[in-house]
Amino acid sequence: MNIKMRLLHVGFNLDGAMGDNFIELTKAFQDRYNNLVFVLTKKSFKKSDISSQQILELNYNKNNFFGLLKDLKLIDQFINKNKIDIILFSTPNLIYNIYISLRFKNIKKVYYLHDPIPHTGEKIFRKFLLNLQNKILVKKSNKVLVASKYLRKIAINRYTKEKGKIEVVELGLLSNMQFPELRDDNSIKENIDLLFFGRLEEYKGLNLLGETIHNITKEGININCTIIGKGDIEALVDKEYIKYFDVINKYIPDKNLALYIKQSKVIVFPYINATGTQAIQIAYYYKKPVIASNVGCFNDYVQNNKTGLLFETGNPNDLAKKIKDLLIAPEKRKLFGEEGSKMLERKFELKNIMEKYERIFSEIK
Repeated sequence: MNIKMRLLHVGFNLDGAMGDNFIELTKAFQDRYNNLVFVLTKKSFKKSDISSQQILELNYNKNNFFGLLKDLKLIDQFINKNKIDIILFSTPNLIYNIYISLRFKNIKKVYYLHDPIPHTGEKIFRKFLLNLQNKILVKKSNKVLVASKYLRKIAINRYTKEKGKIEVVELGLLSNMQFPELRDDNSIKENIDLLFFGRLEEYKGLNLLGETIHNITKEGININCTIIGKGDIEALVDKEYIKYFDVINKYIPDKNLALYIKQSKVIVFPYINATGTQAIQIAYYYKKPVIASNVGCFNDYVQNNKTGLLFETGNPNDLAKKIKDLLIAPEKRKLFGEEGSKMLERKFELKNIMEKYERIFSEIK
């Protein structure tokens, strides 16, 4: 489908996977629409393979009032000069997203709603701001996108009764995590029983994972577990449980992370609550089975007893059972890994995701 439109892609939250996804989508849009794609972002944006003439980079210092006013003027000039037809908000940002949605009433808008419900551990004021932004952007946008069917139900119940306004567009596999030479190297040994990777935050359920391994150990079963991610592990996990983890609490290059995934038997996501994720897709790329809690998009991204196992969130006994089931069954792990690879191709390929965006853009009246 070749849509003749001028698209403005807006993204200011560039940390971690959200920023990687913003770059991935920007490149994909430019590949398909050539010089009809414009980018509004902040100066930390990585411009690789993206035409600098089509990017407006702002300082985005929310503590500088006059700087923000200057930014808003630049945004007005940029949107008007380039005769934008449609605006896609890919990441949350209270100031700029709300301003644009209110200021440009006649331009079509699409909002990617990442977190219909704020995560456990978020501060009260941040929860308030996130809910305020979501409420305004959902109301002012022509279409609202979420990462899974499960999140669509939450968005409809929480923000709008217009069911046709909320559409599912899955988060895809990030290209920066694809290393086929590692994926296809069968000589790499699986010497890690369990692996968790991602930012270390309260809602990720790491204390539950520690408690679970503690309980399994009391049965005389030894399990090694590696945790990779930045954050304060001591603030999240009881002291008696930290000893069960091999913690890599620093940034590591993507290829090193990929190697750790390849060396693992099972990838585990013990989240208390969850919204979207791109970690499942990475596990599938390396044909690894997953164990995840039955929250958020895990319900849609993990086919229980086919690509992995879902456990009852917050239940260490159920998580322990699922861990033991997979660790003693190498053939099941291999089968789940193969099925995950098939699901990745079917559900999370960039080509399929871009076709969804194109359909949604074309259907907005």
